[in-house]
Amino acid sequence: SSLITVFFVLDIVVNFRTSYINSEKGEEIFDFRAIAVHYLKTTFIIDLLAVFPFEYLIMGFINDYENAKFFNLFSLFKLGRILR
Repeated sequence: SSLITVFFVLDIVVNFRTSYINSEKGEEIFDFRAIAVHYLKTTFIIDLLAVFPFEYLIMGFINDYENAKFFNLFSLFKLGRILR
């Protein structure tokens, strides 16, 4: 689990430096500031939620294991991230 999280974090770092195609003009954007702004406006939130340690946060507030299972739904962010 922690190894996967490391790869997700590395992917976030890489995405801040990866060019993209401007859909309006059809040209590739290489400007680092424009790339960062584009990433922050598109999939950054999903990527951030995929690496956020919800299970540790939830376990700090919930002592009942059965109720904590409900919060495993947050792991769906990782699944969504992988499928993207």
